[in-house]
Amino acid sequence: MLEAFPILFGLAGLVGLVWLGIIEPEPSSLLNSTTLKAASPTQRIDLGAAAIVGGLIGARLEFCATHLSYFAAHPWQIPAVWQGGLGWGGGALGSVLAVLTAGALTGVAFWRVIDLLALPSVAMSFTVWLGCQIDGCAYGFHTTASWWTTTSPDWLGMLAPRWPTQAVGALASLLLFVGLYRSASLSWMHSRPGRLGCTVLAGIALIALALSPTRADPVAQIAGLRLDLVESVVVLVSALAGLAIRSRYGL
Repeated sequence: MLEAFPILFGLAGLVGLVWLGIIEPEPSSLLNSTTLKAASPTQRIDLGAAAIVGGLIGARLEFCATHLSYFAAHPWQIPAVWQGGLGWGGGALGSVLAVLTAGALTGVAFWRVIDLLALPSVAMSFTVWLGCQIDGCAYGFHTTASWWTTTSPDWLGMLAPRWPTQAVGALASLLLFVGLYRSASLSWMHSRPGRLGCTVLAGIALIALALSPTRADPVAQIAGLRLDLVESVVVLVSALAGLAIRSRYGL
């Protein structure tokens, strides 16, 4: 049976690429010597595609690495990303490495690239949480049925009232998207390239970090902590460090 997650993910990626192709050029006030040059519509689409492909590869490699014995015996299933099995920390790292490479090839500065990809990234976060809600991944822990709980399956398909982890993640991502979309008047966020992108990455990581303790899906552990929680902390600290660098030094 075709699952909702890959369909939603693919649609979000397609919409994001279309949006990158039709958005208005960057204001000339943002195109100083540190941003090198504005990105053309074709370059923006290429950068977005690189982020998606790099993110998928990184996310899949992380999942395969944490289930090494299985994929060593079934290597032909490694590319089957549509069957599920992605790690968000690996996805974030893969996207960053991909846009670093693509940005260097196109001559568009990294900070400008992550700003361009900010809103599509939040939209992708929303579809990921929504897809998990529909397909039953990243589900919350079992709790007493109430008006605020959701009835979701676990990885064995067992239905139970659960903490609404995926629904809260989707809602938080949607609110982040709306807030950023309406932030065009916030001169601080847009006055220096990189601030918007780092803010978005920090927001996505903060959502994942806050919801990690509510998740009950099996995942690898590091020093007794969920891998997704550790990854969220690393991404959040990295994003805040990038934000501090752009705010204080403008490098």
